[in-house]
Amino acid sequence: MSFHGGTDVAPALVKAVDMMGTENYRKSDLLVISDFVMDNLNDGIMQRIETAKKNKNRFFSLTIGSFYLNQSLNTIFENQWVYDTYSSDVRELVVNMKKIMELFIKFLNIFIYLSIFQTIYGLILALFYIYFQDP
Repeated sequence: MSFHGGTDVAPALVKAVDMMGTENYRKSDLLVISDFVMDNLNDGIMQRIETAKKNKNRFFSLTIGSFYLNQSLNTIFENQWVYDTYSSDVRELVVNMKKIMELFIKFLNIFIYLSIFQTIYGLILALFYIYFQDP
C-alpha cells in the first residue's frame, strides 16, 4: 500500500497464519477488525490462508464503517459483520458461504437421488403392469 490511504493487512495476516502453524495456535480463530479499505491480497497469502483453513483455523471479519469487502477478501472470512458507526448497529453480512454451498449441494444430491428413485420406481411399476397385464 502507499500513503494514499488504505490498510495493508497482509503483514498481519502473514504473522497470524505463521502463528496458526504453531502448536499453541492450531485450530484457532482470527478476527480482523478494519475499515477494509485495502487492496486485494496476493496469491501467496491467499494460498497460505486456505492451507490454514484446511487445518481447521477460522477467519472472521468486523468491518467498521460502510465499506464492504472486495470479492477476493469475501472468500477468506467465514463470517463477516459490519458495524455501522452512524446507527451503532452490527449486521451479519455473510454466514459462512461455504456451509451454504455445502447445504445446497446436499439438497441437490438428495434431489438427484429422489429423481433416480422416482425413475426406478416408475420403471418397476411399468414392468409390473406389463407382466401382470391380461393377455
